[in-house]
Amino acid sequence: MRFRVVAVTGTFVVAIAVTLAFVFWPGRDGPVRPEPRHAGRIPVSSAPPNAGIAELEAHVREDPGDSQAWAALGIAYVDHALANVDHSYFPKADKALTRSLKLEPDYNELGFAGRGELALARNNFPSAVGWAERALALNDLDARASGVRVDALTAVGRLDEALATAEKAHAAAPSVETIARLATQSELRGDVGRARDLLRSGTSLAKKPTERAFITTRLGDLARSQGDYTEASAQFAAALKADPTYVPALAGSARTLYAQGHAWEAVRRYLTVTLKYPEPRYLIELGDLYTSLGQPTRAAAQYRVVDLWADIAAQNGVRTTMEISLYAADHGNPGLALRLAEAEWKKRHNIQVADALAWSLHAAGRDKEALTFAQRAAGTGYRDASFLYHRGMIELALGDTETGRQTLVSALQLDPYFSPTQAKIARDKVVELNADVRS
Repeated sequence: MRFRVVAVTGTFVVAIAVTLAFVFWPGRDGPVRPEPRHAGRIPVSSAPPNAGIAELEAHVREDPGDSQAWAALGIAYVDHALANVDHSYFPKADKALTRSLKLEPDYNELGFAGRGELALARNNFPSAVGWAERALALNDLDARASGVRVDALTAVGRLDEALATAEKAHAAAPSVETIARLATQSELRGDVGRARDLLRSGTSLAKKPTERAFITTRLGDLARSQGDYTEASAQFAAALKADPTYVPALAGSARTLYAQGHAWEAVRRYLTVTLKYPEPRYLIELGDLYTSLGQPTRAAAQYRVVDLWADIAAQNGVRTTMEISLYAADHGNPGLALRLAEAEWKKRHNIQVADALAWSLHAAGRDKEALTFAQRAAGTGYRDASFLYHRGMIELALGDTETGRQTLVSALQLDPYFSPTQAKIARDKVVELNADVRS
């Protein structure tokens, strides 16, 4: 079984490091897939089951006409890129999947699903939806394609369709993966209690260490986002007991250590994370933590790697507009932030993009427009301290002092240490506004 990371980095190993995430997803060895409707026309492969990259490469050299082996090789390249933070494998995956679809362009369920996975990994969400739907047209219960469709529909803001697909996939073959996707849909709608209940029910489906690490990390992330640091710490500890190398659990425990007042211990944990997975979110979080500790030189080193990451990602066909837009808005480049956020909004309308666009508009001094998007980001009921902080600062900039103060208070009540830098700004601003009220 493998777990997906949505955002990944390039062909370099650095001592510094996300996203996108959204997230790691469990993968390949769930229940046997139902028989496709076009079973008699679906091509089969003579490659060994569960073959690795080396075996598949050897197989396609010996049998270059095996469309399914080429598809499996393409998917294996995507897996390798995600697991090893190596964007150079995406072009290899592209070539292998192209070869597969050239050999079998019509009834290639595996090739279509693999194309969807590659598009999803490259953050090309509309394309991922299209490829997943082509696979599902051949087999409407294809677990891989269903997962791609749910993730991609969520990313483009089509939540009702994403939920329907997630429910259908879970009814057909319950798994840790399907439970996690259902929990995400509940969380995005502001129903944290149901998300928590779903994830807890998913622990009974987690049989392997990687599955247990995944589901307990999700529980930890949910608790952390709601300011329950004790519960978060316990869940991350359980995840690391199951798999001591699981990067999302290491990152979650680092965030929680910072929130509990153990900043330098958090730094050490982040260094472990960024060595393993130098992804923008982790790099930026470590840089901001260094900033809060009065270490500007060390912070700048992290931020430089973010720039390098974006360059390498772009060279390998990976769109990184969301992470870099927020980063640019927070670090003095409002022009870049706005250009990237506006470009992303043209492609997809979800709450994360709405929040990023609101924040970049604020950074550019266009607060009236920013408020419209900040309110849109709150439209599903999703509660996130960073979203609240952004909206509160926009409200203050527009002169709505009391509403802005209340929104910042809500952010701090939800998660008092949501960011090493921004939470401090929020606290200082609330103290200042409260003093103004008393005077």
